[in-house]
Amino acid sequence: MPKLAQGPNVDGEEFTLDEHTRIIVRLFAAFGAELTVLHVAPNEAAAVDDVAILNSVTRTGLTTDLPGVVRTRVVTGKSTVAGILAAAQAPEFDMVALIGRQRSVLGQLFHRSVTAHVLLHSQLPVLVLPAR
Repeated sequence: MPKLAQGPNVDGEEFTLDEHTRIIVRLFAAFGAELTVLHVAPNEAAAVDDVAILNSVTRTGLTTDLPGVVRTRVVTGKSTVAGILAAAQAPEFDMVALIGRQRSVLGQLFHRSVTAHVLLHSQLPVLVLPAR
């Protein structure tokens, strides 16, 4: 049963996976995936509670029909990339699933992509889920 660590940072920004949700849910179900939702915060004061973390992902429909319990994990004191890479280690996890948000052209010029950094440095396979 594959275990997935999900990032980047469930940061309170609303997102939807639109028409992709059904396909992703089927993929997770086919593999019997267990899901751990990760929130990376710079410090304890900025950390989001477990209920808020879980709710932000549950609203997307991603947790529908998962065979196991959906877990949450909060990592503090690290950058988003460092937190994801530190938390998503084999053998605890088999894969990392990232929410890839679309950015405006101006945003792309100044945004350092967490997704790109995790793709480059992750020891585990990475699945990027296209968010809107």
